[in-house]
Amino acid sequence: MTPFGKEIRKLRIDADITLSDMANGLKNKRTPSYLSAVELGDKPLADDLVEEVIEYLRALLYFRTHKLDAGYLRRLADRTKKAVDVAHLNEPEKEAVAGFARRLPALSEKKRAILTQKVEEWISDKENT
Repeated sequence: MTPFGKEIRKLRIDADITLSDMANGLKNKRTPSYLSAVELGDKPLADDLVEEVIEYLRALLYFRTHKLDAGYLRRLADRTKKAVDVAHLNEPEKEAVAGFARRLPALSEKKRAILTQKVEEWISDKENT
């Protein structure tokens, strides 16, 4: 099960929502089997689905009285995805992403941990503005 799938399943159970309920409640209807495959990691997780799930959960009565951390769900989605779509980036941005990905494994474990923490902080700051 993926990090995103595990959390979504937990949230669904907490809110007493089935996969069928969620599938029917999403803006772009999906089948319960498709959502199950996404939760398990058998199907890729698309950005639009992440946002639809967050929107769906926010609209539930349960999450009007219980906190839903959309930023946390987005970070879990980032950890779940096995590929990054860079098509929307310009060439210098694509080169920066590729260079970063190539050089990251060569950094010490300590430097990678510091860098990861800084990136997480930066992403969180962007989501909260």
